[in-house]
Amino acid sequence: MACEVKEKDRTGVINPIFTCQPAGAQYVSIGVKDCIGLVHGGQGCVMFVRLIFSQHFKESFELASTSLHEDGAVFGALNRVEEGVDVLLMRYPDVKVIPIISTCSTEVIGYDIDGVVRKLNNGLLKEKYAGREVHLIPIHTPSFKGSQVSGYDVAVEA
Repeated sequence: MACEVKEKDRTGVINPIFTCQPAGAQYVSIGVKDCIGLVHGGQGCVMFVRLIFSQHFKESFELASTSLHEDGAVFGALNRVEEGVDVLLMRYPDVKVIPIISTCSTEVIGYDIDGVVRKLNNGLLKEKYAGREVHLIPIHTPSFKGSQVSGYDVAVEA
């Protein structure tokens, strides 16, 4: 009986994970020292990335969410970004970089993340955290413009 080598006409990947732009931006924030990404969107946008990374690397990662719900989508939720930044700075004294990552829902609604960053830089950071080095970076990553690869690129360039 001879040994027969089988050749396949297809690649080994079936149904690869095609995640969204915010996932790529979150991957970048995980790799930056003294950085915790704040995702302005639903909790699921953060949970998926944390789950995938935790399963792969067998450790947890710090990511935060503004936990946007229906009421925030209707009545506004930019205050959730302000609260999120304040909570991160209170709980994590070593945090120096907070990228504020938008999602599909917040981009469609049209939240002014750049304006919130300006407001925080001129208000909360000067008043409450005056002696602390903090960099807030708005990152616009709507999924309808690309995948996790383009989200990674957008975050690195920001």
